[in-house]
Amino acid sequence: MLRPARLIPSGVQGYHRETIATSNDAFAYCSTMALHIFRLKDNTLQKVIAAHERPISAICWCPEDPQLLASCSIGMRMAIWDIENEEEKTALKVSEVPTMMDWAFGLEKIAVATSNGSINFWDYKANKTNRIFSVAEKSCKVLRFHPRNAQKLLCGLEDGSLTVYNSQQQKKVHIVGKSKTSKDAVTDAQWDPLSEDYLLVSFADGSLTLFDVSRQAELHSFDKQAQAIRSLAWAKAQPGNFVSATDRVGLLKLWNVSQRTPLGQIKVGNTGVLCVKAVPSEPNWFVLSFKNSAVGVCDIAARTMRFMSSPGHSETIFDVAFHPKDQDLIGTASYDGYVKLWRISTHESVREMYAGKEQLLYGLAFGPGATKVCCVSGSGMLFIFKVDTGETLVKQQVHTGQGFRCEWNQRGPCYIATGGNDGYACVVNEKDGSVVSRLTHPSAVFGVAWHPMQEGILATGC
Repeated sequence: MLRPARLIPSGVQGYHRETIATSNDAFAYCSTMALHIFRLKDNTLQKVIAAHERPISAICWCPEDPQLLASCSIGMRMAIWDIENEEEKTALKVSEVPTMMDWAFGLEKIAVATSNGSINFWDYKANKTNRIFSVAEKSCKVLRFHPRNAQKLLCGLEDGSLTVYNSQQQKKVHIVGKSKTSKDAVTDAQWDPLSEDYLLVSFADGSLTLFDVSRQAELHSFDKQAQAIRSLAWAKAQPGNFVSATDRVGLLKLWNVSQRTPLGQIKVGNTGVLCVKAVPSEPNWFVLSFKNSAVGVCDIAARTMRFMSSPGHSETIFDVAFHPKDQDLIGTASYDGYVKLWRISTHESVREMYAGKEQLLYGLAFGPGATKVCCVSGSGMLFIFKVDTGETLVKQQVHTGQGFRCEWNQRGPCYIATGGNDGYACVVNEKDGSVVSRLTHPSAVFGVAWHPMQEGILATGC
């Protein structure tokens, strides 16, 4: 009977912004369709929950019950999970795609923004939603309850304005922001935890501003940044301190509201940061998600990373292959466009090879001697990479439709066989990617295999 020997978890997905969450003793992130729960004290993976059948668009933790985590997906479904028992506590099918959610402190409701522009309250005990107001389609970029006053909800918009809704008074306050000038989108917004009405807001042009909601006025502007701020979080260890991050570089900048310029910066990784979440129980700790699909925990007081995961795949893995010369290495090819080599004993990613943003990878094979690795993509491209450096040696169109499978000949001429949706099996020269032979089939070719003992014998399946 087979049993799991090692688990290499998926990486955090980067299509949506609210894909990480924190509680007092844990943090979570979502891959495409699963929730990953880590224990904070030792940064170990505790749970993997297959949450949705379509990609997850947002997650949020219950502020009062650490065993409850909410998620929503582009499949128009929302759910609340009992983490301890790995069970779905309640779920609701909705008529619009939910894109963001935030859990109100002290109230049994979750705010949900949809792609159609509806801002709803989900009463999960009654399991029904109520539309409270609407914005332009796909314009909601940020959704936040006030951390101490759950009657207040902010919505940051694509046109650079903000709407603050008071559910007790059933009134909206509109903050102009950038909507009358440059129309740069709101990239993040955070309530000041020490104030009822102050908001920290970042915009796509790199500007950063503190607003007073009660007066609908700008209180203070900070020095404009060369790169747009992607995420903000307050640092509760020191009143008025906060951190910012950009998706361009792996840095956290430290600020105080009394100063226009940053107090300093901390290097947190080799790629840009997508999201920052403060850990409630540790005023100096922040959980970060990265552009390369890694997640980490930063201690800004010690100016160090307490934890950094290997950058896992953020999308479905369609092929795997053992390294023929090293039994502790395995290769993977994914829909996210990456080929990755993994050290099985340590779960570490030791090499990444990127085919490109639009290259969805379906097949993978090592060459003779394992000095090269090839893959085929959804656009019909064949890629050959150098294993020790990750260098792209060949990039060649071999199919007019999707390429499904590739196999490297281990005996005789160094040819690569590929199968595609265009009904061809191709025999390709590894040196330049030129097609030596094109074998016609009655339908899409899903399987190719060279005979391991007899030279020049190729089997195909369609």
